Parts: sequence; C-alpha cells; structure tokens
Amino acid sequence: MFNCPISTDVPPDLAVSMGAAIMAHLKQQTEADGEAPLQLIDSYAYGIGVEVADIVHGQIQLTYDPLSAPNTTIPYSVSKNYNLLWPDQESIEVRVFQTLNPHTNSLAEAYFTGISAVIEDIPPSPTGIPHPIRIDFSINTDQMIELRAQLPTTGQSLIVRANTNELRLEDPEEFKKLKDQVDDLW
Repeated sequence: MFNCPISTDVPPDLAVSMGAAIMAHLKQQTEADGEAPLQLIDSYAYGIGVEVADIVHGQIQLTYDPLSAPNTTIPYSVSKNYNLLWPDQESIEVRVFQTLNPHTNSLAEAYFTGISAVIEDIPPSPTGIPHPIRIDFSINTDQMIELRAQLPTTGQSLIVRANTNELRLEDPEEFKKLKDQVDDLW
C-alpha cells in the first residue's frame, strides 16, 4: 500500500498510462501467484471545510473549519456540531471551502468553491440559547461530496451535493497560491 503525493509536474498521459498499468496488474493478479495483492486506495487531494463565525471580544471572527484534510482516503464521512451566533438568528449560510494546506484555520488560506446554501426563516430559540446546527459531510469513491446541515431543534435542513470536479481550482493564480503554500510545508 502506498500513497502518491499530488504533483503538477507529472504529465497527464504518464499518470493515465501508469494507472492503466496498475489496474492491468490488479486484474491479472491471483492469490495463486503468491504475491501480496496490490491495493489501490483513493484519496481526494484537497481538504474540504466550512466557514465558521465566532464572536471574539464582541466582534464576529470568520475562520475555516476543516471537515476533511488534504489527501483524505475516500470514502470518508464526518459529523460536526456548531451553534448559531444569536438566539434570534433568522438565517444561516453554509459556504464550502477547500485547501491544500492541512494546517489552515484561516479563510485567507482557503479557496471558496462558489458552493453555498442558506437556511432561512429560522424561528427564535425558545430557550434564549442559540440553536445548535449539525453538519454531516461525506465524500464517496466517485468523488461526490454531500454536505447536510440541520437545525435539530427546528427540523430545518439543507443539502449540498457536488462532484469534486466542480470544486477544482479554475483560477491559475489561486492554484499557484495554494501550491506555494503546500510547497512551503516541505
């Protein structure tokens, strides 16, 4: 079992031909050969996370909270619990970010994917305590992500589904910025 790091220096044709060779080997391999079976493990190159707001010294501070780290083996799923900011908060927007930096908590080091969804018409909390919100995130072997946000106390929810191809960085400057951050880690 091995994990290949993502590199932009590998020609796409070489990557495809090596993948095809590995798959051909797997198809021909039998237990009678006496070889240890080669096992491919799929992973997703980017870390996926959400924007989180906290109140620090009376001011709202936005941070990146990872749901998965870069190169996480897939399939993968995780659930996280948060709270709204105020008991009478009427809406919440869930925004999906990605990064190549496994140590980031800063939105400045993450890239907004353009994918977001909103829960509106949230009733005031009867307890005076902000409503809890639960985020369930998963990515399957087809690299489809699903992010479900639910307010358990009101039953309101949203679901965001996207193919990871939709999340890839299209902006060359953003890609270079994130690649430089990863290179700096080495």
